[in-house]
Amino acid sequence: MNKKVKVIITILMISITFTPIIFYGYQKYEIKKYKTLNLENDKNNAYVHFSIDDCINIFYDLDKNQDKYKSIFENKLLKYLKHLNSEYGCKFSLYVFENNDSFDISNCTSKYKEEFEQNSSWLKFGFHALNSNSDYSNDNIQIVEDYNLVIENLKRIVGEKSITNIFRLEKFLLNEKNAKILKDSIKDFSLLGADTENREDYYLNEEQNTELFKNEYYYDEDNKIEIYNTDFRLENISNKNINKMLSEMNDKNLIIFTHEWIFDSFKNSITTKYKIEKICKYAIEHGYSFDYPYKN
Repeated sequence: MNKKVKVIITILMISITFTPIIFYGYQKYEIKKYKTLNLENDKNNAYVHFSIDDCINIFYDLDKNQDKYKSIFENKLLKYLKHLNSEYGCKFSLYVFENNDSFDISNCTSKYKEEFEQNSSWLKFGFHALNSNSDYSNDNIQIVEDYNLVIENLKRIVGEKSITNIFRLEKFLLNEKNAKILKDSIKDFSLLGADTENREDYYLNEEQNTELFKNEYYYDEDNKIEIYNTDFRLENISNKNINKMLSEMNDKNLIIFTHEWIFDSFKNSITTKYKIEKICKYAIEHGYSFDYPYKN
């Protein structure tokens, strides 16, 4: 291979490596400019809510670096969420596993509890499951015990002010028997439903699921449980189609989620951050607020 060809290959490799970073940086700057505009007109009273499922690695990172980190926002993901809150006013719910193959949150430091509570107006934590193998459509699973274990550990780590009882369960698996058991044990909780109609959505039948998607909300009168429709799973939306999907929402509330593991991959993290800030741009342009789910 001659010298000229080597130079050309080197230039191409550098372009491939840094183009996504440059592109994301440009989009980030472009989106920030929208915050300076006067967008007080045409407020539609709708809200955007972001949530992140399968959370546990942030606690592992905070515990591992407790002698190094002076703030929770030295964790990369929490630092990014803080940026979104500062720039756009975003609010987040993080849904937590008790354990995975390498860590259990019962071992996590409580060093940062006060700082978590200081940011509890926009950063909340809730129950997701004991772990990724949990199946609450199975009668043999002790859902109340799992819930209590996760929540008691979270209260110790992030403080009671940081707890939300609006949560999404792992893989949307929950039969009606376990729903009743959970409702009998917890004074007040709501569920975030699935993002697609063609999958199991807790214990809802086809008619109930259709009503949930049509109205964004379903109230189970028999069990006194509120369920909110989830609109977007970020990893299922392409950069190309996100504008079209947002334009078709017709000023409805937007409940959007992704997973913690998405941010572990450089490529997936860059793509997801671009989509999040694209949504923030849309929300600001169309008068959305950032809030937690509630009944209209």
